Amino acid sequence: MFRKKRKIKRILNFIAFIVLFFLILGLYNIQKNLPQKIEIIIKSEGANKENYVENKIKSLIQNKSLIQILFLKKKILNQVLEEIPQIEYAKISFPLKIKIEYKLYDPVAKICNNFCALLNKDGFIFPGSGNFPIFYTEINFEGFQKIKKEYLDILTYLKELNINFNTIIILKNGDVRIVNDIIILMNPNENLQSQITKLKFAKDKLKNIKYLDLRIPERIFFY
Repeated sequence: MFRKKRKIKRILNFIAFIVLFFLILGLYNIQKNLPQKIEIIIKSEGANKENYVENKIKSLIQNKSLIQILFLKKKILNQVLEEIPQIEYAKISFPLKIKIEYKLYDPVAKICNNFCALLNKDGFIFPGSGNFPIFYTEINFEGFQKIKKEYLDILTYLKELNINFNTIIILKNGDVRIVNDIIILMNPNENLQSQITKLKFAKDKLKNIKYLDLRIPERIFFY
């Protein structure tokens, strides 16, 4: 009985070896018969398109074979996202032409400390420049991938209420100071909607004030 099991095991191992051999041989033949130069199509899914992004994508994959891209697709995509942080997502499709589709983040604001970067509507930080509303932050954001979305929500509410501002400052404690003709203080981490309601009231009812603190629950402090 024991000899019979050993014999069956040897047969199974031999079959597995044969299957593996023909699989490797088949992959070799596929690779050999593929065109030496693979056509690469790169397409932006959004309105934003930048040539240097597409050139960078090409540089990351142009020396790889179709077999490499097929089996290392996830690793290659991760490398693309890591080396080009402006890209929100990317995908690769086949068969004989490599089609890479990507979408860049849409910037809505700029954030500055020791240097400036851009923000999308969800608070993701990515390299870039442009003419956008600016958050000056007392918190060093270097190494951060994202700030809290509530900061961008404040920006959205200010636009909806037609409240002009010169500067939005993120303080060390995380509160926000909005500077214009008056100074407005808000805490994005505590019941932001209630503070927006108080801001609407102050805009309509309070005139000729220089300072407005909306952070105190159920109170408005002003002078």
